Amino acid sequence: MSENVEKNIESVVTPVETPTPSTPQSQTVSLPPPGKPLGQQLALELLCRAVNLAQSRGSYTLDEASVFNRAIKEFLVKN
Repeated sequence: MSENVEKNIESVVTPVETPTPSTPQSQTVSLPPPGKPLGQQLALELLCRAVNLAQSRGSYTLDEASVFNRAIKEFLVKN
């Protein structure tokens, strides 16, 4: 890894603010035990949450975030 990347890697996990209860992402997710498959639905949900979390931390450019947001919206269920 380059020096810049290594400097940005943290070994300490910091708590993240949880969304307000009115948002759909505030629901907890029960993971199956290690070694058991997640299933496609749960895996997709976890990946979408990871993208949203990374974006909230400023990990992507606006153009990249826009593309990810469009992709996530393809999987959202419209009520």
